[in-house]
Amino acid sequence: MQESVDMKSLPTVHELKEKAAAGHQFTREEVRNLVEAEMMATGAPGPMRKGPAATIQSIYDAQQHFADKAEEMVGKPESEISRHDAKELHSAEVSMGGLQPPHGSLSSEAQHIVDSRDDY
Repeated sequence: MQESVDMKSLPTVHELKEKAAAGHQFTREEVRNLVEAEMMATGAPGPMRKGPAATIQSIYDAQQHFADKAEEMVGKPESEISRHDAKELHSAEVSMGGLQPPHGSLSSEAQHIVDSRDDY
């Protein structure tokens, strides 16, 4: 017998976005658990469009994309970091947090490397 879940017991889209903006890295398990709970609460065969489960999946995907881009960048010598690399990393970081990355973020550091090198 399945346990009943109420949508009110699930985190809101706003709460999930705030948690991500505060630096929380969602795990596959968190995504899976929320998807399952939402499906139990709604009786739908999948996540609701723009609901909590769809939101956490989107955030998780963006976080993974940023992590992949960051790993690529960290493995490169500074002399090989291109303006395109810095732009892709910036885009991934914006997608992950929904806001412009702060000064000192990985993407701003990559941009600084490119700008410093191109100034010579």
